[in-house]
Amino acid sequence: MAAFVELKNACEDDFEVEFEVVPSIDLVNVCDERRKKIARDLENIESQREAVLQRVNELNADIDRLTNHADGIDYAIAVTCGIITGIFDAVIVGEWDFKNAKAISNQQINEKVMDFAKKDPGYVDFLDKKRTKSKDPNRLDNAIEFLEKKYKLPGDGEYKPYKDYGITDKTHHLDDFCHHPTLVGLVCCILVQFTGIAKYRSSSGEVIKVPIEVNEYGNLVSQETWGKFFAGIINWFFNVAKTIKNRKGHLLSDMAGSSTAVGKGNEGAGIPGSFLATAKELAALPCFEDTNFAENLRKAYQNGIGVGKKQLDLGAFNSLFQGASSKVDMRTEMAVKHELKRQAVPVIINELLVRGLYFIRRFIMQMKQKHSIAELDWREVMPFRNRTIVRMMTVASGTFTAIDMADAAIRSAIKSGGFNAPAFLSNMILRVNFVGVGRFAVAVATDAGMGLKRNYLRGERMKLYSELIFYTDAKVFYKQADMWISAENAGEAIEKAYEMMETTTAFLLESMHEMGDDLNKIGTYIPEIKKKNERLLEDMNDILTWG
Repeated sequence: MAAFVELKNACEDDFEVEFEVVPSIDLVNVCDERRKKIARDLENIESQREAVLQRVNELNADIDRLTNHADGIDYAIAVTCGIITGIFDAVIVGEWDFKNAKAISNQQINEKVMDFAKKDPGYVDFLDKKRTKSKDPNRLDNAIEFLEKKYKLPGDGEYKPYKDYGITDKTHHLDDFCHHPTLVGLVCCILVQFTGIAKYRSSSGEVIKVPIEVNEYGNLVSQETWGKFFAGIINWFFNVAKTIKNRKGHLLSDMAGSSTAVGKGNEGAGIPGSFLATAKELAALPCFEDTNFAENLRKAYQNGIGVGKKQLDLGAFNSLFQGASSKVDMRTEMAVKHELKRQAVPVIINELLVRGLYFIRRFIMQMKQKHSIAELDWREVMPFRNRTIVRMMTVASGTFTAIDMADAAIRSAIKSGGFNAPAFLSNMILRVNFVGVGRFAVAVATDAGMGLKRNYLRGERMKLYSELIFYTDAKVFYKQADMWISAENAGEAIEKAYEMMETTTAFLLESMHEMGDDLNKIGTYIPEIKKKNERLLEDMNDILTWG
């Protein structure tokens, strides 16, 4: 039987060890074609069986990862972290403060507008040419007016003859997608270069096509195809896109409102933020045409959120936007993000505490088992991508949310003077940590998703076990077939042995008869022997006697 591999170790004390890896069946020296076929099929079955076994091992690892192994200590850690961070949220983060957040967002945007205008060399010349006495470079209305005149978007201002369709000074930033700080806004800026038409979509869902002169309103324009793409991208980038210094040009001025509005002491119509812009773009889809979705967006953008005339009424959630202008533009979105960032602090601390303690405990447990960092199973130590840490985060975030809700309910009842439903809900909303609620929802969804995936993988593993049983039965079948072939060959060998035994027995009997005849004839030869050699018989007797 030929060897696949031959190995020989180094000599030591005149002792050598040789190893050979040989096939289980020597197909070269097997003459029976049936046995060769059986051997080849057995090898094929075994290779498929090994592949299924490997897949089963992978599924076992995934199922183990998707199985919750948390014990009492893990649950105690999760609950404790949730309690600590819940108290931190109630005491430190406190109530939702839209008024302060809006003031901060206004200040940040105004500072960006002023800084960008002052860095432009043409700002000083612009102030010198103004006929009014208000030439102070630190005035916000001057900065906005300068940026509005220098950086224009294609079609900006051309909507005015179409006011009867609902496109006004207060809504054109929302209705014109070129003003949107989104990917759709970029595409619209590029399309304007090719079509020479700006499209406005009113709150009623009607599309108004406004012919424009790109040369007059666009920053860049080209007659070549690639140039039109380039011009559209550059126009959008300098007018809309976020850069290291935030939004620039015309849209930067729109973020702080119009120059005429600021000069009168109000905010004016700012640009929509990324959330409202995306919602407006979704409102253009056919599935929203027969709903009031677009109209509600216009109310929120133009008049704000509340119970006032033409405002969008969100019920108890109106209290979140009280204390300052609630018009849902970029300034309002920045204010909301500011408050959500404050609420995210205890949620992040909760996350870090649970995952950190999980890591420390698993690290200690692994060190007790392995006694060496090099041998650690880091998949068991790292606090990510396993059902145990997900379950701990579900418990921790659920505890956090429960404490947050209890605190909000108690404080709201005190503030409302009882459980007066409208006032109670409005005050309670101000104390709810929405980031914590969202994190708890994500944790529950992730936990449930892992459970569903675990059940699916267990079903797949059962199918693979069925395949393993099939391959095992197939191996038994082929082994049985080989056994019967061997039995057949053994039967032929036994028959040949019987024939050989009969031949040998006959030969032995014939030989014994001949030997008997020869022994009987020896006596007749004695006289002749004595004549020829008298001492022969005596010598033979001595040999037989003494050896």
